[in-house]
Amino acid sequence: MHGKSVGFAAQKSRFRNAKAQLLLFKRIIFTKPRQFIRVCLKVYRNLRKTRDIRRKHFVFGVGNMMKHAHTYHCAT
Repeated sequence: MHGKSVGFAAQKSRFRNAKAQLLLFKRIIFTKPRQFIRVCLKVYRNLRKTRDIRRKHFVFGVGNMMKHAHTYHCAT
């Protein structure tokens, strides 16, 4: 269970960063197009990292659970 809390903390931190960047988004979109593109890419990368981390935690968790269930089933 402690492994999940680390993942959620990282996700929460990334979400806070993305949220702060979105506040800049409103000011930059019309006045500074280069910065607008830079901020959009940064937010996109943060969201993508969060999605990838969640997917890895899920896949590894299910894989370990299935491996242990199979081992237990074969032993009995």
